[in-house]
Amino acid sequence: MSNLEPKRGTDFNETKHSMKRRSPWHDYSQRGTYMLTLVVEGRKPLLGRLCGDSEEEAHVELTPLGVAIRDEEVKKMSLYYPMVEVWKVCVMPDHLHLIVHIREEMPGGRHLGSAVRGFKTGCSRAWWKELSAGNAAETVTEKEAAVGNTEKAEGANAEKATMTKSSSRTSNSTTGRPISTRTPCAFG
Repeated sequence: MSNLEPKRGTDFNETKHSMKRRSPWHDYSQRGTYMLTLVVEGRKPLLGRLCGDSEEEAHVELTPLGVAIRDEEVKKMSLYYPMVEVWKVCVMPDHLHLIVHIREEMPGGRHLGSAVRGFKTGCSRAWWKELSAGNAAETVTEKEAAVGNTEKAEGANAEKATMTKSSSRTSNSTTGRPISTRTPCAFG
């Protein structure tokens, strides 16, 4: 049996890690168009919230982090990787979709995963920037309060206050980032 044939008894409903969804026979450094979905760790609605009273009025109101990713980080992908064009972006509360096109072969052993890794790093930097400005924690606490998880929301507010106090005087000597127990915005 080759690696390409499905195994007997495989549960097709199982969740696979995103790195295992790549086709082993495909060269992701070659020309092509790809649809990417990146999900916020824990599916936290850090990028926006759904608004509207009906299906016709439904829309996503972006948080400052969602706006920063849409308006700044997406553009950087083509700056660092000129052969990669971002054709479309759709930002949802807890994930985003990108349609990207590789116009020409990526040099130096690079592949689409390299560009995505850089984009995810930029998103994490945008998260830290919003967190230090006090914008990012509000998104999580509003959602947690809305679903009735008041203990978690109160703890996050206390943590935000601690973060605000400590950010001006306490930082990691290696990165210069404020030290916090909060998880950065990670996409999987």
